[in-house]
Amino acid sequence: MISSYWQAYSKFPWLTVKSLWKGIKGTTESQKKYLFPGATRWLLGGAALWATSSVLLVEARTEQRETLQVETAVSPTDNQMQWNDVSKKNGDVSIKNTNSPLSVDLTLYQYSPCPYCNKVRAVCDYYQIPFRCVEVNPLTKKELSFSTYKKVPVAVINGQQVNGSTDIVLTLQNLLQNNSKNERRVSPLTLEQKRWMDWVDDYFIHLLPPNIYRTPKEAVRSFDYIVHHSKFSYWQQETTRYVGGLAMYMVAKRLKSKYEIQDERQSLYEAINLWCREGVGNKSFCGGDQPALTDLVMFGVLRSLEYYDVFQDIQANTDVNSWYQKMHRLVGESSMIPVAE
Repeated sequence: MISSYWQAYSKFPWLTVKSLWKGIKGTTESQKKYLFPGATRWLLGGAALWATSSVLLVEARTEQRETLQVETAVSPTDNQMQWNDVSKKNGDVSIKNTNSPLSVDLTLYQYSPCPYCNKVRAVCDYYQIPFRCVEVNPLTKKELSFSTYKKVPVAVINGQQVNGSTDIVLTLQNLLQNNSKNERRVSPLTLEQKRWMDWVDDYFIHLLPPNIYRTPKEAVRSFDYIVHHSKFSYWQQETTRYVGGLAMYMVAKRLKSKYEIQDERQSLYEAINLWCREGVGNKSFCGGDQPALTDLVMFGVLRSLEYYDVFQDIQANTDVNSWYQKMHRLVGESSMIPVAE
């Protein structure tokens, strides 16, 4: 039955979503819960989210390596990954706003559980940059109507739009590293640390969906956080929960097959232990005595897992706890400031 729905709607994906919104418009709160049976919630618009690549958490970066195999943990030097520098147009940002001590005005457009978005949030928290956070509706993306770039994260830094997590974190570091008001420092990036940053994006993050969305039940439950912490309407919440859950369950299966992951948990454990053994080694951090930007990026990705069952398994089966707790203390509480209703 599910496969027939995929085939039926794959030719006109957005019509499914539009029909859903049109059909529920004008219903009362008491009617909403009875309009569709639970199974139908799974099916409505499922192909839409899949076919339009509005997949939460893993909107693939354009520079990912198609030939990358993740059956066993691979170090960045093994894959000879190349470093992608932040574009010049994003690197030269003038400081205009003086509301924060660091003269950085930042609005982040994000999905709460997205590991790429959590990379940016970890950097902001470490540098104690106050930032506004706008939750993007994964179905309509109306919050990004001002932008031709429709993936998350998107940041507006001192009035200038910067796209993609790597460009955002490097732009922020360029702004802050030489700022006399900045009391927090990270170690200058070495070539090896830059390769580890690529490793996080191009290798490690692809191990996450198969571990988070192993079953349909886990996939739906994984959306509880984004639903409870968003300002979406009732129907936006319900559609996001069930459509997103179905889509991500399918994405997880696809990634597991594509990257030949035999045992998702074991592959994840091996990758994390590889980071501990070769990325951090005998040092306190990858950056040595103080964290490098690479540490903040890896920490942000791992912190995005705290809401899922997999995080407890990671704590129990890897060597990451010592490094993670040190990073947790250094990064501190969130610097996010609420956005007015």
